Amino acid sequence: MVFFALALAMAASAADAGGQSATARVVIPAANPEWVQVNADDKGKAFVDRHSISVTNGVVRYQGRVVFDHADENGAVEIFHAQEINCAARTFRTMAFDVLAADGTIVASLSTPGDPVKANTDSPSGAILKEFCR
Repeated sequence: MVFFALALAMAASAADAGGQSATARVVIPAANPEWVQVNADDKGKAFVDRHSISVTNGVVRYQGRVVFDHADENGAVEIFHAQEINCAARTFRTMAFDVLAADGTIVASLSTPGDPVKANTDSPSGAILKEFCR
């Protein structure tokens, strides 16, 4: 699915050069997240924390999580990310993310917002767009 290609690209680009070497996470889930699965394919599953979703002035903000079935070449097994969707433009952008290894260590971390990308209807962002952008 398109989303997992994007998630793998986020992990690879951060690990290659754009990522910040970090010892502290930049995307910290709430104390009691309610992870709801929103997508899956042969590479893993995508979740959104239902409690993190907020809508203000046509912008939906939320925290997501991608859990890979197998570690990638950098040892990444999980990505926590903060994203926002612009309902009027029908775009989403990643605000920050942490790529984690199986032992919880940070493989890569990025706290600089990315550029807006058109939301694909077959993605977690597309599902959230349909649900909250009416």
